Amino acid sequence: MDSQNHLDTIDTSMDIKEVHSIWLKNQFRSADNDINHKLSRDEIMCVLNHMNLSITEKQAMTLFDAAHNSKHQMNLKGMGAGDVQLGACCLDEEAFLDFYELLNKRPELDQLFRKNSVNGTDVMGHQELQKFLVTNQKMTKIGLDDCKAYIQRFESQDTLYPGFMSIKGFYNLFRSPEFDIFNKTHNTVCEDMSQPLSAYYISSSHNTYLLGGQLAGTSSVEGYRLALLSGCRCVELDVCDGRDGEPIVTHLYTLTTKIPLLDVLVTIREYAFKTSKYPLILSLENNCSVDQQIKMAMLIRDVLKDYLYVDPVDTSSSILGLNKKHLPSPEALEYKILLKGKKLIKYDTKEMSRSDSLNNWVASDTESDDSDEHDSDGELEVVLSETETKSIEYLDKPEPIQIPDCDNMQNMGACMSVRKDKLKYELAKQLSDLVTYCVTKSDANKYAKFTKNHLVRVYPRGRKVLSGNYDPIPHWNTGAQLVALNYQTYDTPMIFNKALFALNGKCGYVLKPKYLRKGMLYGMSDMRPKQVKMTIISGQHIPKPGNTFEGKIIDPYVKLRVYGHSADWYEFTTNVVKSNGFNPIWEQTLEFTVRMPELAIIYIAVKDHLTIGKNVLLGRYAIPFRAIMPGYRTIRLMDSESRIIGVSTLLVYISFTDCADFWSPTEK
Repeated sequence: MDSQNHLDTIDTSMDIKEVHSIWLKNQFRSADNDINHKLSRDEIMCVLNHMNLSITEKQAMTLFDAAHNSKHQMNLKGMGAGDVQLGACCLDEEAFLDFYELLNKRPELDQLFRKNSVNGTDVMGHQELQKFLVTNQKMTKIGLDDCKAYIQRFESQDTLYPGFMSIKGFYNLFRSPEFDIFNKTHNTVCEDMSQPLSAYYISSSHNTYLLGGQLAGTSSVEGYRLALLSGCRCVELDVCDGRDGEPIVTHLYTLTTKIPLLDVLVTIREYAFKTSKYPLILSLENNCSVDQQIKMAMLIRDVLKDYLYVDPVDTSSSILGLNKKHLPSPEALEYKILLKGKKLIKYDTKEMSRSDSLNNWVASDTESDDSDEHDSDGELEVVLSETETKSIEYLDKPEPIQIPDCDNMQNMGACMSVRKDKLKYELAKQLSDLVTYCVTKSDANKYAKFTKNHLVRVYPRGRKVLSGNYDPIPHWNTGAQLVALNYQTYDTPMIFNKALFALNGKCGYVLKPKYLRKGMLYGMSDMRPKQVKMTIISGQHIPKPGNTFEGKIIDPYVKLRVYGHSADWYEFTTNVVKSNGFNPIWEQTLEFTVRMPELAIIYIAVKDHLTIGKNVLLGRYAIPFRAIMPGYRTIRLMDSESRIIGVSTLLVYISFTDCADFWSPTEK
């Protein structure tokens, strides 16, 4: 991959002129083969290939000459028409920018601009701009002063019509964050953070220490740093006995490398709250001897100090907004680190409800299917009760486990001992009822009810060799809060994860839909079902495979999919545009219904159509439906590692209306 073709180190909200300037300089330098800071005619043809545009040499040279003479116009002011210098040998960087401006025509925007300009002219005043923004962009609160500020911000300093917006300023407006498809309200924390922890999806990492595969990958504190900086709020520590009495973090019974627990804790302390102030959960897998467990406890206390939350939860008190059925809120636990792990408890059921600790409300881990494909019916194994963790696996058909009657137990913190094959397990009766291998609607209802007041963690199967991820969406749909993924793997499930946790200021906590917070799989919520109409209009600067400059000019097309509830599954594919990644135009409209909008994620991929072999991914983007803005919107494409690809974008138009097409469980 050519690192010059993406802008992963550039702030996405920076001035659009600066973004384009950096991208264009990269294009210029990539074609300047003799490094003389000028581009010859042959080098200009190379640039056009780099930018995925196929035009004739005659057309290119006409623009070449026009750009050269535009730069030297002042010097040629005294020349007659017959003295204009045609056939210039090269363009410097300034002239190349003029060449690009001549090349970068967007007929779809030209038409839209003239439709809304002053009497179809080449300028748009603040009144015309306000009408366009209110009518098309649904920016109903924008005033004339705001429109004047937009014109001043996006129009060139050397404009011929001060106080008016030209087509060039209109282009800049469309490229800006103001027209991004993602609702900028979610750029900061905007949701109620006073609900119980169980009311939120919580960004969670599996085997956080690994940078590679599960069997022989590298372990590093960098995994924790990157996860925490991305907003992750639950990281995993697999702790084992190390040499000289010092606990280590590693993947047990594998060839993965080892790192000292002390180094991990120091990294966690430093980066825990850089991105989010809300509580961080450490999912502790304890494989240590008693002696090293004592050392582990000492290290945790000494390093994390006041960040560590160790106070018992008094469920009879209103402190922290608790009652007998609720966990504390993210707001009440700001800048606190919680440990999730095995805990010794006195099995006095009469006292359980009054002495239950916060860790005991972290109800269960659920082991997900190891398929890398999306499989909403994947196997589930409940392997953690509220007090004790043991894996329960069956090689063939599961034998029923008889659990004594527990009607006299006062809450879900109460556990029973179960014996099978001479092994003792601690398993909550209510959670045992959910142990299943194929999730049915009935089981899912129980699962959703359980997650109303308890945290459930889902993680990949232990048998996995690679670090691919399972589909998190079915688990979110049933209310699981801690759906742990391998953050080192940038696959489609991780794209979904990044999309969901882009909400609410990337703080790592996103409110579940109201019906899931009530323990129900479906029902009325804050968003009504929507009828959606979307036009995929055009693309801009679509890259070649791998973001390289070399290779043939692409034949791009767009594929859109709706993920979420099974009732909302939808797929659409545009036509292929031949030999044009620079400014392909599709202008294709699709319509679909989203019945469960708070669960829906829109996934868009741009691919290169190949006559032989598999079509190649060029860029992609995913967004929760609840974050989509209406009107003409820009989608900034990302590469295979979730980095923004330079100035590669799609232009779409979106409208949606409320509808009464509610989903019910009786539908097939």
